[in-house]
Amino acid sequence: MNANEWTIQYWKKANLYGMLSDYFRYINPDKSNYYMKLHCDWLMRLANHIERSGDPFDYPMSSVGGGLPYEATSSSVPYSSGFGMPPGIGHGPLRDPFPCQAAASPYVSYGSQPIRMEISGSRVRIIHASPDAADVDVYINGKQAAHHLAYKDIVPYSNVTAGQYTIDLYPAGQKDRPILSQTLNVQSGHSYTVAACNKQKDLRLYAYIDDPAPAAGMAKLKFIHLSPDAPPVDIKVKQGAVLFKQVGIPQATEYASLPAGAATIQLFAAGTGEPDLEVPELSLTPDSVRTVIVFGCLNGRPPLETLLLSDL
Repeated sequence: MNANEWTIQYWKKANLYGMLSDYFRYINPDKSNYYMKLHCDWLMRLANHIERSGDPFDYPMSSVGGGLPYEATSSSVPYSSGFGMPPGIGHGPLRDPFPCQAAASPYVSYGSQPIRMEISGSRVRIIHASPDAADVDVYINGKQAAHHLAYKDIVPYSNVTAGQYTIDLYPAGQKDRPILSQTLNVQSGHSYTVAACNKQKDLRLYAYIDDPAPAAGMAKLKFIHLSPDAPPVDIKVKQGAVLFKQVGIPQATEYASLPAGAATIQLFAAGTGEPDLEVPELSLTPDSVRTVIVFGCLNGRPPLETLLLSDL
């Protein structure tokens, strides 16, 4: 979609949730408050998008180009952005597909409370999610970022400036020839998760953009499917709504905004009735923003499991 189409998408969501909030105002005040928070969240996204992309009425729609937020090249493997985004039930696409600069102020007002909209710099973190791959040493632009990074290990967010970064993975303790080498174009104000996944013979790097902007009073969750032998999955709240459908490797969902509290998240093989994995009694903290990594093996070892990461 081009910039104007994203503007319309944001506006439709904000308008829909605003109308639902009005509808439930006297019927069900709790629902009204819930939809009002969603309305404010999407309205803030609309305002932030217009600040980044410009007033859509300043130029004809046909003049606006599309594209991903960054491009990457690889000297040894095909690059995937990881943006295979399945449609969510009640959650459309949130990510702005255009490069953007950090806003002059990272806060906007929600009622009397300031809400953090975006980080002022850029960040990159790396996770080893290949269940049978050996430990690796990670180098970024020739400097070692991690030593003996094992399966399920994470290199935490590092603050970086905008620009090109070459990420090299070497067998642990060696630096003769990288297993993988990839160039990541980091845009100002973005946070990235870079994941090494698939089985050893098909090892690949995938990059995802994280969005640390909280939804006022809500808990935001994103899911990344990195299990090499698990089929596409449907993700739902137990005894509740379906959040996303047909999420396959190496896809990432958008963020779902959920009411604060505790919830059990279930993952089903797409279209089936029995859950393959549960995240029991997950604490949904107000204003939290987290990513759920699904990795391991559905059939074999190590077993299918999840890892919860904070995107703040």
